[in-house]
Amino acid sequence: MGYVFSFYPDISGAENSTILPLQRFILGLSIYSDPEKIPFLITPYTPLYYVIVGSLYKILGFDPENIHKIYALSRFMSLCFVLLACVSMSLTMRLLQFTKRYIWLATLLVFHVLAYWQLTSSRQDSLLFLLFTLFFHFAVKSILYNDKVNKYSYLAIIIAVIAFFGKQSGMVYPIIFGLYFLYKREFTTFIKITFTGTITFIVFSFLCSNVDLISFFRNIVGGLMNTISLEWWYYYTFVHLLYPLAIPIVLSGLIALKWLTSKSSNSEIFLSISLITLLFFNLSISLKVGAAIGYFSDYIYISILVIFYYFTQHSLSAFQRAFMAGICVCVFVQFSVEKAWGLKKFNNEGDFSQVYALEWQVKQFMNDSLKLSKKDFVYLGRMNKPYGGYYLNYFLQKNNLVPLNETITLTKRQGVYNYDNFDKLVYNGQLTYIICEKGVPKNKIFIPPFEHLNDKHQYQLLTSVEGFDIYKWNK
Repeated sequence: MGYVFSFYPDISGAENSTILPLQRFILGLSIYSDPEKIPFLITPYTPLYYVIVGSLYKILGFDPENIHKIYALSRFMSLCFVLLACVSMSLTMRLLQFTKRYIWLATLLVFHVLAYWQLTSSRQDSLLFLLFTLFFHFAVKSILYNDKVNKYSYLAIIIAVIAFFGKQSGMVYPIIFGLYFLYKREFTTFIKITFTGTITFIVFSFLCSNVDLISFFRNIVGGLMNTISLEWWYYYTFVHLLYPLAIPIVLSGLIALKWLTSKSSNSEIFLSISLITLLFFNLSISLKVGAAIGYFSDYIYISILVIFYYFTQHSLSAFQRAFMAGICVCVFVQFSVEKAWGLKKFNNEGDFSQVYALEWQVKQFMNDSLKLSKKDFVYLGRMNKPYGGYYLNYFLQKNNLVPLNETITLTKRQGVYNYDNFDKLVYNGQLTYIICEKGVPKNKIFIPPFEHLNDKHQYQLLTSVEGFDIYKWNK
């Protein structure tokens, strides 16, 4: 629980892409807007996580400007979602007639993987995984009931579609369900669940977009158009997942192929289709820059489920028991090493409570001494220190332009969106203040993708406060 209340600004990797839209929701600001207009913000994920956590924050009556509490609640809720997912997993294993020993072992194994700091902490992935386990539970229940459409089928497809609004990668869950019924040649059932899923998608699209569908889809589609990088994929997917977990990955794949090519039960067929579809889908989306092993949470769960389910259907020899134990140890050790590396990094980064306090003082200076108004726009420029200005990004939320610079940089490089309107604000002085780390040369205050403005602006140093230089437009 220590990480929940930590001042460390980025436990999960790009945590700001979760916290910043969450803060905007709490403040009553728009989450989705035209990326090419003020405030030049792209929210790259669908909104269900923001709505659930943000609504709870409001109900609890916390201060909407207390960023530390927003961080803490987001991290705590992610942990709760994972724990609820474990309950859902155990119920699914009971449906599949796992023994209590296997239920406990498999659940603890999956939880150990998901507890890895970079997979689910303060991320949409925690909610997505909960929705996946619920979808899978009711899908299995509907399949065990019979092949025809029933109340569990409808419930499963509705949850599967809702998962998309937890995070876009949830789009594969309705596909898995549909593929199963196509494989079984249950075309009537396929049509019924497709119709139900389509209606659910349309309704939630309007609810989540606040009727501004164009901006909504420009954010959640355009915001994910990142560069494909085999080098990134090799380091973050192959090195950290595929290679160390090669044995369970291959074993679960062989079991799935065996089930699909022989006379198998409906549960075995559904498990096989789920495993293979998730593997290829997650491999494809993990090619983009920014992807990591967190994309494989659902696949890891199903692969463990496939292996355990297979061995529950057969009496095990001493060798098989040892082999299965070896797989468990392999998974456990791999993610223990990853956690140890993460904790070492986490503990070596210093005391961010002091950074939080200093940057809050900068915010107070902007309000009290410079009389920052709603009409004033602020841009956070070059910061050489790790996480420099990270909290200022939140503290100045109502005035901040380009609050998620990473997504703007990627979409500009890919030619997805045009940000000439930002250049115009700089040229005509509508951008009031630029804040950068103290000592940064005047001709280097803008950072990518706006570095071309460094030799063209008319901003002069106004003052320095708490290690930051504040520039103001001077015609």
